[in-house]
Amino acid sequence: MEDDAVITRRHNGDIVALQVVECEGYRAFSAYTRLSLRPLTVIFGRNNSGKTTLARLPIFAASSLIDDENLYVLSAGDIRFGSSFLDLASMDQAHPRISFRISWDPGYSLGIELQHVTAGVEQHSVQPRQVTIGDLPPVPLELHQSQTQPAFRLALDALREDVRSKLDNHRRDLSRVVRGIVHVPSGRPPIQNTYTTREPTSWTVSEVPYLLATHRRLMSDVADWFCKSMDGTRIDLDQAAFAFRFVEESGRSMISVAESGRGIQAVLPVVTILLGIARGQQQARLVVVEEPEEHLHPSAHGPVADLLIECSSKAQTIVETHSENFILRLRRRIADGTLSADDIALHFVTEDHDVVPVLLDEHGTATNWPSGVFESDIEEAQAIVEAKLSAMGDMG
Repeated sequence: MEDDAVITRRHNGDIVALQVVECEGYRAFSAYTRLSLRPLTVIFGRNNSGKTTLARLPIFAASSLIDDENLYVLSAGDIRFGSSFLDLASMDQAHPRISFRISWDPGYSLGIELQHVTAGVEQHSVQPRQVTIGDLPPVPLELHQSQTQPAFRLALDALREDVRSKLDNHRRDLSRVVRGIVHVPSGRPPIQNTYTTREPTSWTVSEVPYLLATHRRLMSDVADWFCKSMDGTRIDLDQAAFAFRFVEESGRSMISVAESGRGIQAVLPVVTILLGIARGQQQARLVVVEEPEEHLHPSAHGPVADLLIECSSKAQTIVETHSENFILRLRRRIADGTLSADDIALHFVTEDHDVVPVLLDEHGTATNWPSGVFESDIEEAQAIVEAKLSAMGDMG
């Protein structure tokens, strides 16, 4: 594998591509955690291992580091990270502290260490302890107890002018990433029977019906994808003067998508947003997709993986998944040359919240596959064969 700085790629010529995000003391990840990023980054692991937290970490870190008041955020877009700083900090800390850092082009990075400070029974604040800016040594910050100004602003006033200038420059660069974030959560809302016609307001899951009703070429692309990838399923838009609905054609019958399987309803927003980005109808810098295979039959996981590969050629893409078939398709695409092994990062999250990079060679073969991961299918097949052989032995 090549060095992070060598394989970093800029999409559309001027879009920042993130390289690494790090944290310590953040939610389930109390120990130092490092996540390397590629054009396509895939995170998998067991339930409650922290996959969703990790997939959202670049959004949290980037949004926090450009925040003008606290240098940490409790929400970004449709994501709610917590209701207070203490919700964000790992629970096993006596003195809650969080540090995080994000790196992009060579020499560009920003990091912050935040400390929860208690001055009395009722008085507490969150103070920045130090910042890291590019290749400069960590810059310590003096604690302040002002109630009228943001703590980090008071601390940064003491920095040298050249250091402040570099910090502002890096924050402006990072803000471009934040403005270009697209998030596709799990637990996507079901499709309704009808919608009142209006213009879409954003490229989000909740606005997908209005995006499809407004962008006819996008609707056509989505319909083609379903027909090719979902056993001939045809999705169409049934539109009247002031309302519309989505219908599914199967054979000679036609039903509302609201009455079809949950899998089609759950994947429709995923396909719409990814195709919109992949086909150039929407600009994005960072796309985070949670459980794109949710409610889908395993046979459809592969086509979704192919779509994410296509999207990652236009915007840096992070995926959280439980699907073995999804990962197998990605490895197959490396083997057949569709996807370069250098353009994908595969991370396994253990039950102890350790992040294990899984190394793939040019044939899609994993050189350090985690023990016990996705081995249940093999074990079940082996048990079936052994049972059959045992029965044949009894008959003999």
